[in-house]
Amino acid sequence: MKRILAAGAALVGALCAPLALAQPANGDSTPAVTQSQHPILAPANAAPQVGTPLTRLIGPYIAFQNDITALRFVQMNAAADLDNAFNTGIGHDPRALTKGFLAYAAIAAAQDPAFVRSVRDTASFYGRERFIAGLRNDVRYARTLAGADRAVALALAAAAADGARTQAVGEQFRQSAYSLQRARWSNQVAGRPQARIAELRNLSGTVRAAPANFVERVSIQAGRLSGSVAPDGVGGGLFWDALANRADTATLTAFNPGAAAQARPGPLEQHTIDRIVTLAAYHALGVSDSQAEQIGLIADDPTTRGCIEMARLQTLQCVSASRFRYEHSFCLGLHVLRDTGSCMKQIVQPAS
Repeated sequence: MKRILAAGAALVGALCAPLALAQPANGDSTPAVTQSQHPILAPANAAPQVGTPLTRLIGPYIAFQNDITALRFVQMNAAADLDNAFNTGIGHDPRALTKGFLAYAAIAAAQDPAFVRSVRDTASFYGRERFIAGLRNDVRYARTLAGADRAVALALAAAAADGARTQAVGEQFRQSAYSLQRARWSNQVAGRPQARIAELRNLSGTVRAAPANFVERVSIQAGRLSGSVAPDGVGGGLFWDALANRADTATLTAFNPGAAAQARPGPLEQHTIDRIVTLAAYHALGVSDSQAEQIGLIADDPTTRGCIEMARLQTLQCVSASRFRYEHSFCLGLHVLRDTGSCMKQIVQPAS
């Protein structure tokens, strides 16, 4: 009872707040969600419109991390191999990728049983609709609930793990640029740069779907965690490799899970954490399609999306400035992959 009443004042404040989540008190502004102008490229067994509004957002992010796993094993023996790797890495829409990333971090956060109990107890005490109104009116409200600190730690660990593996594959391609200089095919002048830039810009708007069985494995129930996150569990450093049956060949390059409890949100990214924990609260409560638009707005974090979009801009500038083919491997590794990994990790301020 005391735990529930402790959140009462915050809920009253949230209910009385005059602003919507699309324009939270911290000042970031979320534009309306629009349909992508690019075709959706999905495998034949892509997930149908099932699950919750939150879990349906994860597909493009699963597709991205699945591609990161595949890129780890790419052998570049010809110009086509490098071009295909570049197309694979950049072929993910920044908005869809942002929403999927926040949804995945939220599901990782919602594994904490204490946080889930607090969400459900508070909603039961004050009423479900009143509680949802609190989440809708103040993006910071969910972080006042009991267990929120542990939920944040789980989200930070997931973000740091995914950012680290993305950066590691990026470094692999960046380093390959030096060894490729000795190959005849990659030491040739890269022709038609403007046409290639136009192709890459178009590919960067692709919204990808994931296989249905992958979505099902990621969309775990809230509050199921007992103890610490397993390396191959949701939020763990080997999760994506395990999902693709590649965990036996992976190296745990992720953020140290044992240090997750001491990690803190980055000082400039508190609002991104607010959004993740709010989404985790929705997942703990169980949401219907009536909240789909709201969840989509919360997941469309402008800081993360802007960071990824900047990485794409720098990618195109890098390609434009390149003279030889091997330099494209450098652009792919540094900007498409390493910079995108940094966008994921920016919410984490590692313990000193």
